[in-house]
Amino acid sequence: MGSYSPGFDSLKLLPSDVQVVFDLPDNRIVIKDISVTRKDALKIKWGGWTLGRLKDDLVRDQETEDFMEKFILFVLENFLCPTTKDKPSEELFRVIPIIPESQAHNWGKFIVDWTVQQADKYYKNVKQNSIGGCTYFLMKIASIPMQDNTPLIKLWTKDMIQRALQMP
Repeated sequence: MGSYSPGFDSLKLLPSDVQVVFDLPDNRIVIKDISVTRKDALKIKWGGWTLGRLKDDLVRDQETEDFMEKFILFVLENFLCPTTKDKPSEELFRVIPIIPESQAHNWGKFIVDWTVQQADKYYKNVKQNSIGGCTYFLMKIASIPMQDNTPLIKLWTKDMIQRALQMP
């Protein structure tokens, strides 16, 4: 479970929330970090790739053995786990070894943890002027009705919005 509190009421995000929004697996196997040796090998292979190069390669050549690796990196970096850079984060390389059995893993936890980590990074670095994390997920969660049919976004008061806008 991720929890984020930017100076006022806390927002609790659950892996099951990701499952609701994206219909992604919310299974028990956590996506773990990989060995330094494996990560170094993947840095050599993918570290210099930009998102544009990934996209161009995906469009041009869909029959390569690396297609799924390129596709997963592209989707994660552009949509599910974006950063503010134009290349895949090395932290995302840990998903590459699990691609063959990816349906068995807890993608909800991975995306929630990533989004909370990116928000924490943003609020701790006063010089950072953009934020990573899955903003689409956050927008969808804010629009999903709660038990009383009130969308979460409606719970934001004018004062809360003003305080959020004044944050660094």
